[in-house]
Amino acid sequence: MGYLRANLGKSKKQEQQAKRKSTKEEREAELQWKKLNAQWDKLPKFARSPVSAIASKSYVPAKVVTRVTDQHPSKFEMGTAPLKQSQKYTGTSMLGVATMHKSSSVPVFSQEEAESIAKMRR
Repeated sequence: MGYLRANLGKSKKQEQQAKRKSTKEEREAELQWKKLNAQWDKLPKFARSPVSAIASKSYVPAKVVTRVTDQHPSKFEMGTAPLKQSQKYTGTSMLGVATMHKSSSVPVFSQEEAESIAKMRR
């Protein structure tokens, strides 16, 4: 474990960096930054981005190209599918319906199948 520093203020190095004078390059860069900001402050707020200058021009969309397709006549005059008859089991080979895991229904065709489904682990 390391030692904890009791003084939570600035270190000597931090104090020296805070006291040092800015260089000529830093002063020039700051002056250029202020000039740039002053230039932007002259513009109204809604027009500060160069994108808005482009967007202010009226937009004319390009010619819309549509695909021409043939109209094929429908097999049925109404335009809707006929109602499908419901399927019903009319045979005698199925003994019943068993419920397996999480209420999934399974058809049962023999007594052995019914017993094996009943003995399955849940």
